[in-house]
Amino acid sequence: MAETRGDKKGMAGAYNNIGTVYLEQKQEEQALQYMNKALALFKEIDDKKWIHNTYTNIGNIYTDLGRLDEAMTNYQTALRIRQELNDQKGISASYNNIGLVYQQQGDYNKAIENMQLALELAVAAKYKGGMANAYYNIAMSKLALHQLKEVTPLIEKSMALCKEMNNPDGIKECYFGLAAADSAQGNFRQALANYKQYIVYKDSLVNVANTKKIMQQQLQYEFDKKELELKMAQD
Repeated sequence: MAETRGDKKGMAGAYNNIGTVYLEQKQEEQALQYMNKALALFKEIDDKKWIHNTYTNIGNIYTDLGRLDEAMTNYQTALRIRQELNDQKGISASYNNIGLVYQQQGDYNKAIENMQLALELAVAAKYKGGMANAYYNIAMSKLALHQLKEVTPLIEKSMALCKEMNNPDGIKECYFGLAAADSAQGNFRQALANYKQYIVYKDSLVNVANTKKIMQQQLQYEFDKKELELKMAQD
């Protein structure tokens, strides 16, 4: 029985990994296919941690596809499971994700309400990644509401945390946010300087993404080979 459980968990993890790579490569339909396979297996073995992680991943896919109602449903399901497990970092991440859906729907006040909850939980848990995300996302919602005085200080807090964590993707987004904030306030010279830094980080990350694509192809080959071997063994 334990061996069967281990096999299913290993297979589910492999499905999840392949789905994650497809999502990073913006191949959402393939990512969704593998994430749903992973979710089914994690449910079979009742692995709640991976169940809520996979619901979150599925929410991310639906967000990228612009299917925001379905994204919200998956994020809320992940939130309920994380609350059952008292996973404070996970709860923070879920509130942040829910806030981002509200942000994309144009309901900026509800977005800020959820992101503020995410920030409070992240601070309490000393969860720097969650804090950085919340500061940035609150800033972008406030920018949309033209509450301009509050935007730059929030992004600067996020930037400091991203640099502390050596998170180039986060730093890139912060430069973009600063450029947008400067432009909205008429500081066009500073906006251009920040935008140039955004491009530098973006180009660097494109090179990393190309390397990941090669790794994805190798991972897919190895997984297909393993899946075929398992099927042949069962026959």
